[in-house]
Amino acid sequence: MKALMEKINRIGHDDELMQLVAWYFIMLSLIFVPFQLRYSILSEQIGSYSQINYLFLIALFMLLCIKNRNCKETGLELCMKVVWCICLWIVLLSNYKVKTAKTVLFVANCMLPVLLILVQLSQKQLQRIMKHFLCVFNVFIVLLLVMALVEKFSGNVILQTVNQLIPSKEYTSYLYYMEVDVWRFYSLWGHALSNASLFNIFFVVNDLYHKVYEQKYPKIVYFAVALLGVLLCSSKTAIIILFGYFLFSSWKNRKLMFGCTAVVIAFLLGGGFKIILQRFMNTSLTTGRFDTFGLYLQSGLKPIRFFCGYGTGTTYSKLMYNYRAGFEFPLLMEALDYGVLFAILWLVGLYIYVSYRILQQRQYMVWLGFSVIYAQYNTYNGLALSNQDNFTWLCVISVILINLASVKLSGKAEEQIEEKTKQ
Repeated sequence: MKALMEKINRIGHDDELMQLVAWYFIMLSLIFVPFQLRYSILSEQIGSYSQINYLFLIALFMLLCIKNRNCKETGLELCMKVVWCICLWIVLLSNYKVKTAKTVLFVANCMLPVLLILVQLSQKQLQRIMKHFLCVFNVFIVLLLVMALVEKFSGNVILQTVNQLIPSKEYTSYLYYMEVDVWRFYSLWGHALSNASLFNIFFVVNDLYHKVYEQKYPKIVYFAVALLGVLLCSSKTAIIILFGYFLFSSWKNRKLMFGCTAVVIAFLLGGGFKIILQRFMNTSLTTGRFDTFGLYLQSGLKPIRFFCGYGTGTTYSKLMYNYRAGFEFPLLMEALDYGVLFAILWLVGLYIYVSYRILQQRQYMVWLGFSVIYAQYNTYNGLALSNQDNFTWLCVISVILINLASVKLSGKAEEQIEEKTKQ
């Protein structure tokens, strides 16, 4: 027993091992236990609190403990913590009439994950964690694509089976949209737009990783997987963002850039994915959301306040039913729920903080990668939904890119320098 306790104690003081365990907890919480599955299994026991990502919070606590033990707090980090406390206070003031569960959910799933971007990794730790993360994440994305193809050609058999085994209102609504509306890929991991974000993250993170470390597969393979995924999700914005990033990142390889673009355009014009072409031709890029928001402003109903909002869930109240679509942008939704000041400090402040950390290292491609992912998440309401994992995904990718930006050499060059130093 004493030997076992000594072994556990050694593991507890092995920071590299603890970091790896924490990152596996993060992957487990987001990939294997997504928000809707948590709610379906645990809702009868603990109600709305089942939507909290407990595994992620445990991992976050572990990583912050390791950071506090090894790293000194910078002035920039202190400023971020002060802004975080101000935002928390605004949320509590806005929610004084709202049920406690809604406040707890928002803090747990949308506010606490931001503290993850404070985590710092050495180049050695980053390379080790990235290998494990991408190994799991890439397999997950390939399986997600396979699921999308199966759903497309089998009449949504996977989601129907899951809904029979674990009944859920969310799964039922997904099936309704897939069968009645234009078909888009909904999954256990959320709405079609959330799935499209994951496919874009897959391409961006792999592309940036292979610019720093060794390249395992040709770039065209990652692009093909991501493109097919976003096409199955029928997200206009995701397709534009994916193509935009692909063109910028492939600028030095003109043959690849023009060749892929020509093939995709020919495929679409030849009749592939007619739904996408119809959506581009028949609807605006935002599918009428700005028009609806304009009608809301004319109505004079619940004017957006500056210092304090109306509380979590105001956008989805019965009073706002006719104008709900106009608030399907995180900035607008959080401005209504918590006030304009919160929306600026929270969403704009997060972008400025992460961008500054990346641009400090003059890593412009990493900054572009972060910017397109951030833009993708801000084209729909995912970041403002406190019962989902979208904000956690954004923070996980942000901390990866912040640390990736600090790497100056390729993995092979770094290993050579280490060998010479030992000699």
